Amino acid sequence: MDITPIYELRERLRAAAVAGTELISEDFRLRRALDAMKPLEAASPVFAKIGQLVRNLTSDGCTNRSEALLDAISLVDALLCTQAQSVVKDTIEPIDLPNLPVTTADIPASTLKELIEALTSSGSGHYSYVIETHDRQPELFKDYRIRSALVRALGASYAELADKAAEWLKDDGNDIVPLLKRGFDPKGKREMERRVQVIDAIAGADENDFYISMLDNAEKDVRCALIYALRHDTRNADLLIEMSKTEKGNCKKMVYWTLAELECGEAGAFFEKYTAKKPLDAAAYLETTDTDWASKLVAREFMRLIKKSEVPTEFTKADGDSLAGWLRALPTKHGEEICECFMSAAALNSSLDRPLAGEEKVWEIDNIQSVGYLRRALKFSEAVRDILLLALVLPHQKTLETLALELADKYDGYFTAAMTAALQLYDSDKVISWIDSKLFKKSLFGKNPKAEVINQFTDCCSQIFWSGNPNEYILRRTIIRQSDGQPATYSFTIDNAVIKYLVSVMVKSGELMDGILSKWVSPDKSEINELIAAHFVEMAHKVKDNRMYLPALGMLGADCSGLAVSYFRKHNKVSHWELISYLNIMPGINAAKAEDARKIYEMIKSKQLEVRNFFPSRFEDYINELENNTTNN
Repeated sequence: MDITPIYELRERLRAAAVAGTELISEDFRLRRALDAMKPLEAASPVFAKIGQLVRNLTSDGCTNRSEALLDAISLVDALLCTQAQSVVKDTIEPIDLPNLPVTTADIPASTLKELIEALTSSGSGHYSYVIETHDRQPELFKDYRIRSALVRALGASYAELADKAAEWLKDDGNDIVPLLKRGFDPKGKREMERRVQVIDAIAGADENDFYISMLDNAEKDVRCALIYALRHDTRNADLLIEMSKTEKGNCKKMVYWTLAELECGEAGAFFEKYTAKKPLDAAAYLETTDTDWASKLVAREFMRLIKKSEVPTEFTKADGDSLAGWLRALPTKHGEEICECFMSAAALNSSLDRPLAGEEKVWEIDNIQSVGYLRRALKFSEAVRDILLLALVLPHQKTLETLALELADKYDGYFTAAMTAALQLYDSDKVISWIDSKLFKKSLFGKNPKAEVINQFTDCCSQIFWSGNPNEYILRRTIIRQSDGQPATYSFTIDNAVIKYLVSVMVKSGELMDGILSKWVSPDKSEINELIAAHFVEMAHKVKDNRMYLPALGMLGADCSGLAVSYFRKHNKVSHWELISYLNIMPGINAAKAEDARKIYEMIKSKQLEVRNFFPSRFEDYINELENNTTNN
């Protein structure tokens, strides 16, 4: 049935509505459209009803044309809605939708709109808004609408936001992978690189076919990320070896790093040949791998150079550079051969802290990831100790802990490594007993820390932090992987009984270790916090400038009464601004602040304290405001 006349009739009715109902009876175009409707009226009662309404509208006897016009238009529109159709000229194919579980959260429309906007567009304050929302309501980020926005946020211009989005997506599990693959562009930029890294972290070898299929067109950083993702499947070894011949620049380097991660004979044989050609480069690529073949290769090369170093006239700068490279590769390796490497290096003691053949300056090894520093240059004996310490925090064999304890008994300088080992190997009572026996020397006057050990004890404690979880403390190290430039954090938990003991030792050292203790402060109520709070309050009254203690005391909820008085008694000349600033940042209730302020005012009046640009009336108003404002009391 040709229903073209009904479309023409609708157009004439709408034109009549615009022109005005007074002209309808004279509209010949409308009458012509109505005449064309007659075949349709005979075919269907609905069309007949439309014809009847329009004839009534155009007749001289119609008393309410406006209402009749609306009735006619409404029925015509309703009819045409039922006749709608879509036409596709090309071949119809089913839409490939990601198989995602539909998770929805009860999010107000205003919050949903603002959160999606913050994730998908640039603007001031977007990052802080997203972070604060995630901290308050992390469940919102499981909503399928927000998850889709998180994927788009991987391309955010603000890198910190994109990195956070990647971090949260990695916790989502395999069901987010289809969304990450949808619309993936192998020639894309940082967003696509992050997508690969998230898929890599979540799915590993399960998406090996995806990585390979995308390599054909992938470029630059995206290509590097896809290559590195091939490390999960040893069947990729032959492909990677072929790629080592064709790839260039950073992609070629990534092929080597990826091969180094494969636990298979092909990868081992490849690096055997590569080591013979470029030993220094090979050592760098093997720095973070923990494969069996790499452990044996690193140990062999390291021991070869250790033995050569015993002849000073033959140990050249090139040998030193190679030995340094293999030393950096010792962490994460395992086996008796690796323990022998550390034992032999320790036995050399300071004999390699000398100029190399043909050199005048004492040899130092740079780029050592050391305690308290990202990287620094160290003499060989120092570098060995710090590499062992790093190995004890990274995944390692348990025999390494026993070795560290043995080395501490034989050689100076290994207390930090041995303490790190003891914290993992012994129960709390034995750890405390071991530290106590090694750290202190007994005399008729009691126990005093050994001068040669106390700094190493401090080094170990400086790596301990409050984890963020209630009453949980960890020893933590973060390194930057050379392969993908991503930070990798390793840690282990320390028993609270040991932490309590360490605090008791550290508070006896005055303010020497207070910077470390400030990192152990948590908002929890615990005996550990009570010990730290009591010590910090005592020190805040003793030292000349106690402002460093105020943030920690505020978190601890300690009684800070009198701290302002203690501070200004030790500073006999200050400015009015410094006076108010101190009282503002001083923790505690307003009543206690007001009491301190009154005492300080008396000091000013009695000329015990000189205040530049002092305004007595303003200071009195400030005190009165503290006394009257009891919102934090």
